[in-house]
Amino acid sequence: MKALLGFVSGAIFGASNVGVEVVAYLRRLELDRQTFVGVVAMIFLGISVVRVGTAAALGLYDSASLFAVSAVAAVPGLAGVAVGKRIRPSVPESLQRAATFTLLVIIGVQLTLSGAGV
Repeated sequence: MKALLGFVSGAIFGASNVGVEVVAYLRRLELDRQTFVGVVAMIFLGISVVRVGTAAALGLYDSASLFAVSAVAAVPGLAGVAVGKRIRPSVPESLQRAATFTLLVIIGVQLTLSGAGV
């Protein structure tokens, strides 16, 4: 039953994941990079908190140790945020925009190929 719930939950999140759309929308607003990064970080943090909280409430974590593993797995992400915050001022905005656009294209191609069954 838990495997089925996990599959359904993953399928629904994958089908409704708004991350790419949010980034594309925010890019269109031409926000300064500090605001852009802050808004994206807060949106993803909010989505993650809801996902983990919902999984815990539905009993998808078999034990406290599995929940702890999930929490520990967040450490590399937090480290990445800290490193990014430190180096962001030294990276030209044009390079940041190009990297964001490139990642969006890669994600779009991956989603298209996946949807086509490739």
